[in-house]
Amino acid sequence: MAVRARAYSRAIIDIGAGDGRYPLHVARTCPDTFAIALEPSLDAVRDAARSLTRRPLSNVALLISSVEAATLDGMADEATIHFPWGTLLAAVLGERADVLSAVARQLKPSAPLRILVSAVDRDGRTPLTVASLEELRGPYADAGLDICEIRAASRADVEAARSSWGKRLDAGRTRPGFVIRCVRRGDEAASVLASGGPDERSRTSHR
Repeated sequence: MAVRARAYSRAIIDIGAGDGRYPLHVARTCPDTFAIALEPSLDAVRDAARSLTRRPLSNVALLISSVEAATLDGMADEATIHFPWGTLLAAVLGERADVLSAVARQLKPSAPLRILVSAVDRDGRTPLTVASLEELRGPYADAGLDICEIRAASRADVEAARSSWGKRLDAGRTRPGFVIRCVRRGDEAASVLASGGPDERSRTSHR
């Protein structure tokens, strides 16, 4: 995978890619970019695989793996997470430090991560607000990520993500969604992440 990525000027990873529409869009519209769909469910990416059979693209890869098991460390010039659920949602909300650290490890130092997230009562969660998401700065810092921006998501943000799930949720319209923009810290944080994440003292301070 790394050898293929080096043939292009940049690489992006869509983590929890679902049906793979976003990385396919990037690959088709940005021929100088290597786009990776990272998704643990084979069923989710079947349509994307069929599409690539009909219209092959050399600058896209479908990787069936969780982010924790992925071996793409430090490969991404940019990463995205669009409307996660399950374990990945727990990581985004600061509840799974190990998974959030794995997300950070996929990025090059100083590379950006863009997240679109939504959670409401019927998901079994307290509805998110900008204020509640501000409390994530500590857990994200422990994972080696500096939050740059937290704001309400617009419908344009949802459309740009090409997320079938986000559209089904009607995020940005009848259901609130939020954008979290952050960057992976530089070389010092990268060495911490390479050793397996923050030390136990840092992790327990946010449990």
